[in-house]
Amino acid sequence: MSNKVNLANERRARLAAERILQIKQAELYSVNCNLSQRTKDLNQEIDQTRAKINNVLDENLRVKTDLSAANRAKSAFLANISHEIRTPMNGIVSMAELLMDTGLSKEQKLFARTMKNSGEVLLVIINDVLDYSKIEANKISLIEHPFDLKKCLNEIILVLKSSAKSKNLTLTLNYPPDLPSHFLGDPGRIRQIMTNLIGNAVKFTPKGSVAITVSQHGSDDETPELILKVTDTGVGIA
Repeated sequence: MSNKVNLANERRARLAAERILQIKQAELYSVNCNLSQRTKDLNQEIDQTRAKINNVLDENLRVKTDLSAANRAKSAFLANISHEIRTPMNGIVSMAELLMDTGLSKEQKLFARTMKNSGEVLLVIINDVLDYSKIEANKISLIEHPFDLKKCLNEIILVLKSSAKSKNLTLTLNYPPDLPSHFLGDPGRIRQIMTNLIGNAVKFTPKGSVAITVSQHGSDDETPELILKVTDTGVGIA
């Protein structure tokens, strides 16, 4: 009797274990199916994301190509139009120089010199336009020529004097006589920078004065380093 009871208990225990095993297998199968579907979904998301990234990269490449083509076209246009303008301007400057050598009165010579200096300033502006093309092509360079800094500044003031006078501004140059005025450098760049600085000072100063001051930095007389300062009585830039 005892053996029969034990066999029955073992049979019930075995059946219970089999049912638990079946349940666990079913749960494992369900988890495996869910994991497979999730993996499939993730792979689809990865493929979609990869496709979007490739589209963005292709679009960026297309935009970059279009921008490069537009920049080349712009540079070519600026170079061509600048050359077309510079040719007649050189003629105007040359004719003004010839006019100054004729029998003009003192006032007429002043007018002719102002016309010449204004033409040279305009040529600098035209060269600025060309510089944009050179900067994009990494071809910007400085030249070295002997030039008179004091004369250069006086010519700029002469050109801008009428604009200052129309606003009742006092336009002055303070160039100490003990400072050197003859240098080796790029007078076109000096004229370009100082014309912009002084011109803006005159433009944005409603009343008062604009002063250009030249001073020496340090005490090295062999290779002096000068400081050019433009001061105005305007409100400044906030």
